[in-house]
Amino acid sequence: MDTGQDFLFCNERIATKYNPFYENEYLIIQTYPREKRLIVEHRSFDYQQATSSCELKNLAHDYSSFGLRVFHDGKLWNVDWQGLPVPTPALRIFQK
Repeated sequence: MDTGQDFLFCNERIATKYNPFYENEYLIIQTYPREKRLIVEHRSFDYQQATSSCELKNLAHDYSSFGLRVFHDGKLWNVDWQGLPVPTPALRIFQK
């Protein structure tokens, strides 16, 4: 029998609490169309795997696009060609 607690993982706030983003974790996020919330499609610590996953997602979807970001210092940063964070943050998701 399903209870209310069985579906708590569907709540974004609760899911992020129990599955937080970690330092230097690569995230594939939906960049178009923009939503009011962050849509994470894939998480990885391997830059090559994250890059190939992002490219495949962009090829597979006609009406949406995805971008690769890295979680660093509580922010999402753009990624350079080596997989390192670019000095300008892409999006701040946590307030300190």
